[in-house]
Amino acid sequence: MVSSGVNKRKKHHDKDKYYRLAKEQGFRSRAAFKLSQMNRKYNFLDDAKVVVDLCAAPGGWTQVISRSICSRDSLIIAVDILPMRPISSNVHRLIGDINTDKCQTMIKRELNTKKADTIVCDGAPNISGGGAFQKDSYVQNEMVLSALKCATKHLRQNGSFVTKVYRSRDYSALLWVVNQFFDHVQAVKPSSSRLSSSEIYWVCKSFKAPTQVDPKLLDARFVFEDFSSHEITNQDKKTSFKKLFGKKPTRVGYDMSKLDFSMRNIGYVTDFINCSDPIQMLVECTGLSFVCEECSSKKTNASCRCASLFNHEKTNDEIKLLVTDLQILSKSDFKSLLDWRKKLQVLEESSTKDSDSSSDEESKQEQDSSDEEEGIQQEIEQMKLKKLRKAKKNQKGGTKSIGEAASSCRDGYDATRR
Repeated sequence: MVSSGVNKRKKHHDKDKYYRLAKEQGFRSRAAFKLSQMNRKYNFLDDAKVVVDLCAAPGGWTQVISRSICSRDSLIIAVDILPMRPISSNVHRLIGDINTDKCQTMIKRELNTKKADTIVCDGAPNISGGGAFQKDSYVQNEMVLSALKCATKHLRQNGSFVTKVYRSRDYSALLWVVNQFFDHVQAVKPSSSRLSSSEIYWVCKSFKAPTQVDPKLLDARFVFEDFSSHEITNQDKKTSFKKLFGKKPTRVGYDMSKLDFSMRNIGYVTDFINCSDPIQMLVECTGLSFVCEECSSKKTNASCRCASLFNHEKTNDEIKLLVTDLQILSKSDFKSLLDWRKKLQVLEESSTKDSDSSSDEESKQEQDSSDEEEGIQQEIEQMKLKKLRKAKKNQKGGTKSIGEAASSCRDGYDATRR
């Protein structure tokens, strides 16, 4: 008998197109599409011959790597704490914990004096649940540091490193550390990664290959000093991260007080278009939605601009992708969003001016019509007054003639008597 939990999981997967595609194309996990999509954009596997896949089970990423590397002398090392089924002849599977020195020795033995061109890690902790995301994200960040430590030992100069990372309060501290080893670090969220997930990926290129690495730089007790302060002794506090490396990185990543259960703070595109400080909104929000709260409560809302903004000719597919996660955007991406906002505002202002000019013209025509009508009324009144004056004048003229006639008759009568 299948449990209800399994049924729910199956129904959830049935709605996921990448899960179905993975089954159809023979991939062991839907995560294979994440690596494939990132590689199409950043090309970190195209010229690689030696690749190390950390936390590889069940093998979705290893399959993508094996299909991407066509060279006969290629070497792929897949490492995981769990056993993994064979993939191809050039894939060497190792069972070990990447946090241990024993595992690092095993990787070094397999490389046999070679250096890896690319090291990837899609590891994640077993989610503890119960709202303990802070603990899970800390364990994930520790795993990233372990993968980075492996990269410092086995990655060639100018090599590439790709790893999963969770959005958390220690995001900026971890990013600061990674930037010490790579010239270029780009955060990306593949479209195959669920929007509800707090995971993102770092594509790190141009490894600096330092000759010496201070072990404290890869020690979670010092990098994530705030979270693990209860584990640090008084002696360790005297040589804290800030004192070791000169300054503590500014925490500009994720403000826990403003995020929901999925570590997201979603704003509305309509507010972004209309607000007076769009840059501040891009900083505070982790994403923007084309469906506002009013629209989500109603199936149709003719008075809302959400649908018109989403379907606008200036809102291309790139803009729709950029607004899904603002925390992984580069400066050029932010510039694209601000330029898009400006274009929409200019078009709306132009439309408003046309509407205003049209209404002004209509009102002017109405005013002219009103003035013309008033002029006609005044002319009619003037004609009436003129006619009335003429009638009065004629009336006065007739009275005078009668008086003159009567006077002449009287004068004639008087002359006859004389």
